[in-house]
Amino acid sequence: MTENVPYCCAKGGVRMLMRTICLELAPHNITVNNIGPGAIDTPIDADVKADPKKYQALLDEIPLHRMDNQKRLVNWPSIWLQMPQPMSLARHFLSMAA
Repeated sequence: MTENVPYCCAKGGVRMLMRTICLELAPHNITVNNIGPGAIDTPIDADVKADPKKYQALLDEIPLHRMDNQKRLVNWPSIWLQMPQPMSLARHFLSMAA
């Protein structure tokens, strides 16, 4: 992921924030998990998609070699994270790499 240092740092920071908050809230029976989307087909990647070499390099980093879409991102993992029952799953990072 060349040229993405700020983006990657922010994403890693959110993951570590979740892990730390989870430890602080666990005594109150509050679980904390987060979704880590991979490459999602949005306007932010328009410049990458316009360059066939860059786009192929991006796809080569993705296990299924395709970008995901926003609809799949918000459906099942969001429902999972909003379950009202206390779960025994905490500090989980749900990777959404297509």
